[in-house]
Amino acid sequence: MTARIMQKSDRNINLPWYRSKNFDSFGPIGPRIVPCSEISDPHNLSIQLKVNGQTRQSSNTKHMLFKIPQTLEYLSKFLTLKRGDIIATGTPSGISPI
Repeated sequence: MTARIMQKSDRNINLPWYRSKNFDSFGPIGPRIVPCSEISDPHNLSIQLKVNGQTRQSSNTKHMLFKIPQTLEYLSKFLTLKRGDIIATGTPSGISPI
């Protein structure tokens, strides 16, 4: 989720996008979190975003620029990661207004 008008304004004055992406309710997850024991290959996982039953985005984790171990290694250099942390890595193509 991104407040696009705020993002554009911040980008125009060279501010980071943090503000436009971090409002209450901007990180929807669900309807359930699948345990890793149920995922055979996290680097080939179909993902979808549906709004009121209508598919808005559909992609696969094989299109991620960085594999999970690379991401964890990089983030661990400056963050303390704990079991249960959620790492948001971006969005597939096809963004649209909600």
